[in-house]
Amino acid sequence: MKNIFSMKKIFSFLKPIIPVKERKVLKRIEYTILHTKLEEHVIVNLQSAQEHEKLLDKIFTETKKHNANNVTRTNAYLSILSRRPELHCAFLAHTVSKNGGYYMTDLKSSYMDAILPHGEKETYFLFLEECNAAIFQDAYPQLLLYDESTKQCKPLYFLLSHFHVSRFMVPVWNLFHQEGNSTMLTTALIINEQKMLEKRVLLNRKKSRLPFSDILFQLQEKLGFTSIYFTLAGGR
Repeated sequence: MKNIFSMKKIFSFLKPIIPVKERKVLKRIEYTILHTKLEEHVIVNLQSAQEHEKLLDKIFTETKKHNANNVTRTNAYLSILSRRPELHCAFLAHTVSKNGGYYMTDLKSSYMDAILPHGEKETYFLFLEECNAAIFQDAYPQLLLYDESTKQCKPLYFLLSHFHVSRFMVPVWNLFHQEGNSTMLTTALIINEQKMLEKRVLLNRKKSRLPFSDILFQLQEKLGFTSIYFTLAGGR
């Protein structure tokens, strides 16, 4: 019940800042969450359990392998997008990761020396790396599990709990599996990743090693570190 109330708070908070046309998507997500049992009891035989174990090991291995650095993460998103173009969220993740790489490269360049001391540059670089790695660790297993669910023609999203993915996403993926609403899925994943980052990074200052009250951190938006650039058709 506590989780249901927290979901209501999220949607209440987002409503004023979401365009009217997109609120229907949020309403659909909210309805799905509130009308789905939080606990799913799945009865499987021994053979299925062994198959699930192999699948989990495979996804864990793939996620760890591709979470090595920003380049491997960006390429991994693009790879799964090429296989599953209906995953608009994979394109968004690829773009966010690619932009993160741009900013991390900028931080290592010499022209930033006049703006940030070396120590501060390293702190911000590690912060961007931590955020991108956390997003990948949470989002990529979801994409791989969808890929496998599509191959097997059956939903396997009850396995998401093994990757510490919020239960919020289980009914969302089940709904996407049935209806294929890419906008709904992308919106839900954005909400999920924002909450995840808030919990694992932003609310844990010691872990993130970043002084959030520091004026330099507050100036990051002015420096363009929070902007996302999309490549249009023709490479523009």
